[in-house]
Amino acid sequence: MPTQPSPKTNDSTPSQATTAQPRSLTQDALNGLAPLLRWDSGGLLFGCLVLALLMAIGGRKKHLVFGRKAGVWEKLAATRRAEQQMWKRQHNRVTLYVGTPRNRGLAAQLTTLMGQLPTLYVPNANEGITVCGGPGKGKSYASIDPLIRSSLDQGFPTMIYDYKGEQLRRHVAYAVTKGYEVAVFAPGFDYSSVCNPLDFLEDEVDSTMAKQFAITMNRNSKAGEASGKQDEYFKQAGDLLVQAVLMLAKGTPYQDLTMVWAILSCPDLARRMLDAQTHGELDVWASISATALTSVAHAEQTGGGIISTAVATFAPLIDKKFLTCLCGKTTLPLDLVGKRLIVFQLDQRTRDVIAPIVATILNLLVVRNLSERRKEPLILAMDEFPTLYLQAIVQWANEYRENGLALILGYQNYAQLENKYGKEMTQSILAACATQFIFNPQHEESAQRYSKYFGEEEVIIRARSRNQGKSSGTSQSEQYHKRPLFEARFLLTLPRGKCVFVNPAYQGSGEAAIPFCLDVKIPKCDDAAQQWSEEKWDTKVRQRLVDRVTRTQTNWTPEAMKSQLRERFEFVDQILLPMLESDSSVDPIEKFESTTFEELANNW
Repeated sequence: MPTQPSPKTNDSTPSQATTAQPRSLTQDALNGLAPLLRWDSGGLLFGCLVLALLMAIGGRKKHLVFGRKAGVWEKLAATRRAEQQMWKRQHNRVTLYVGTPRNRGLAAQLTTLMGQLPTLYVPNANEGITVCGGPGKGKSYASIDPLIRSSLDQGFPTMIYDYKGEQLRRHVAYAVTKGYEVAVFAPGFDYSSVCNPLDFLEDEVDSTMAKQFAITMNRNSKAGEASGKQDEYFKQAGDLLVQAVLMLAKGTPYQDLTMVWAILSCPDLARRMLDAQTHGELDVWASISATALTSVAHAEQTGGGIISTAVATFAPLIDKKFLTCLCGKTTLPLDLVGKRLIVFQLDQRTRDVIAPIVATILNLLVVRNLSERRKEPLILAMDEFPTLYLQAIVQWANEYRENGLALILGYQNYAQLENKYGKEMTQSILAACATQFIFNPQHEESAQRYSKYFGEEEVIIRARSRNQGKSSGTSQSEQYHKRPLFEARFLLTLPRGKCVFVNPAYQGSGEAAIPFCLDVKIPKCDDAAQQWSEEKWDTKVRQRLVDRVTRTQTNWTPEAMKSQLRERFEFVDQILLPMLESDSSVDPIEKFESTTFEELANNW
């Protein structure tokens, strides 16, 4: 019997073992549509459209995480938003920028679309901006200073808190060239304008502003108060006493801090206030605030503790160096409209003394100018803002943004912020600010927190394996992993001027606030403008401010200060709070002449 020929095999083509893949809905649909894709069927265009649709539907894969970095389309969306806001100039839709724009309108959008980003736009600046970065990492140079210049370029009213004294040099002369009216509040410096805190009170019954003054002064005058280390009873009672004394001083012919000091330094203050309260000679609103002291008038130790809390707030300010800019007619603009720039500067030699009054004046100005909706935005830039304690700063960020406030807050790292404001308030401050610049924090915990905040991204790892032997072949596989979008180690190795940037206007694919990393490049023209401003401050502008102060400010000589204080002591002792029933034989005037102010404060 002849043998049957075996089936022919194609030995020239080696067999390949591949990983079996289940047929998907997309593959079946494509096989069915194959005849439609022929040229002679006339359905090529239709087939392309269907192919794109099926790839979009059936080609989707499950994602482990959704973190990603902003690309050119997200940056284009932000550029468009910025152009719209700069053109409309609404009080609660503000755009700032880093790097003066060389192009506007369509040209700016085309520049962004081509991948060039000469200007970093910061739309929605009214939603708050925080800038984190360690010393020397570009926090001021690459973000805060350019943002301030962009505010001046657009003619917005601006306030600057200058902790180091450098921003004064960088921006004042530049602002003058833009047509700004400039004022500086810097207790201890000869170019400081005058700001009488009692001018913020409308009258002697304005308890609201008096309370704002008292709380801010007391919280900034003692170490550890932000952490709640001060006794709560004496803290609140001291606030009420300062509030009452401010209203009393406002109702006298001597409406300044020396009158406040004269009242607080008055012997037997608790009994005097109780007598005036009993005989109806104390204003009803001041009487309410004074109850914290008069209710313990017969408990000398408790009353003394309350008074000492209030005295410690004002005692360091009763000095010729500081009274020159705290008493007399106010020359600091209280209403910020149009092109007005106010700079608050701390003297590093006396910062613990003047920080309370600087924080208080700053707080009162913000409340005065933002309690109602503004017609134009107000920019407030505060580099190293944890050097002050502003209890209402979360309220500013959350509530005043709609009234026109654009807040810029600079700090070094999370630990610095938490040490001053506490854990919960720190989280509230950061949550209230939508835009963030993250430079190298030089602090591991801060880097880990921000790395966690940015989330994770999906990474695809493709592997290829080759099988040897009888069934040799090649197989491919894909594995999906996740990793931090910006690792903590990456944030800790950022060089000077490089940062991670987040802003809600950088959006796309249904997502907003998509972060990206960039190396901030300041244009040469901006660098030149800053250097010019510093030079002009040193050679001309500073002296002009000194000359202006000399013409408008009272010269407080030691003899004049003693005479003014004596006059106020006599007024308090004989008219405002006379001792109606007293066993004391001590003459307050003699006590004043024989005792220094430091001894008076220590005696309380």
